[in-house]
Amino acid sequence: LLAARLPNVTPVAIREVVARATEVLGRVELAVDIVAGLTLGGGILALAGGILAAGERQRYETVVLKVLGARRGVLMRAFLVEYLVIGVAVAVVGGALGSLAAGLVVIQVMGLPWSPAPLALAAVLGGALTAVLAIGAGSLWRLIGLPAAPVLRGT
Repeated sequence: LLAARLPNVTPVAIREVVARATEVLGRVELAVDIVAGLTLGGGILALAGGILAAGERQRYETVVLKVLGARRGVLMRAFLVEYLVIGVAVAVVGGALGSLAAGLVVIQVMGLPWSPAPLALAAVLGGALTAVLAIGAGSLWRLIGLPAAPVLRGT
């Protein structure tokens, strides 16, 4: 009826357009979530790799400190404080650079307003620090249990 009276007007089903837009935006959101997760996972793995690479130095330090009379708890606290300082430094720099990059992409590329999400950032950084400390504690527990003689002999 309406098409007969207005032949130059094309009717559009808004419900279908909204459904299609919602589907596309859902896929975009999923892609962004996957990329963010992979980036975060890669960062955590890189930091964990750095911690594990420092194992040889820590192995020797641990043995020397044990020979000098350091207790297991003192060694754990000392190395965990070291990991915490490194983790906080990396988290602050990474969070600042990540927030800056996100702001630039949203404002410059997408042309949208951007506002930081401090609670989400704090949650991600807290999770990363927890992971670093857990990985560090696991590697330290093994190091602290090593016998001193073979390490000092270099075997």
